[in-house]
Amino acid sequence: MKKTLTTFSAALLLTLASCGPTAEEAALGYYELDVEALRQRFIASLNGKDNSMTRLMLKDIDRSSGWIRLQPEGKFGFNMGGAENPNVEGTWTIDEDKLKMVLQGTTQIAKLENDVITIVIDDQPMGTRLYNKKPDPDLAAGKGDKPEDDKPETGGPETVPPEDDKPAKK
Repeated sequence: MKKTLTTFSAALLLTLASCGPTAEEAALGYYELDVEALRQRFIASLNGKDNSMTRLMLKDIDRSSGWIRLQPEGKFGFNMGGAENPNVEGTWTIDEDKLKMVLQGTTQIAKLENDVITIVIDDQPMGTRLYNKKPDPDLAAGKGDKPEDDKPETGGPETVPPEDDKPAKK
């Protein structure tokens, strides 16, 4: 009986360990606008037409940027690119591959599959945006995602010695 219980416990632990992350845990991260995919959709929509307006719009596409950062506890940050567009925050949930984002009272349903968020704004070729999962630049720059990550190496506030030779009061 004891051997059977030990075997069962070991099998249960292996099963739990092999389950992997939840959909929410797998979704967490930084996603960057795929500018090349946006450009390709734009070029395909032109049907061979080329004029100065087209070239200007293609130049603007090259300067496009944007990101989505899915954070724990159902929060996300979003930026459409450029200093004139401030970062905004909202909430998110995921059900299978359907990513629901609520931002300033507006709900957007996107698809999250293979580390790519696909947002369809309208049925025009330029109306679809792809965001690819990338390493988070804030984490790469040493900025932590938690306030305690920004504390000095000692893990606490820096200490300043007393100005005189008297022992500090306890």
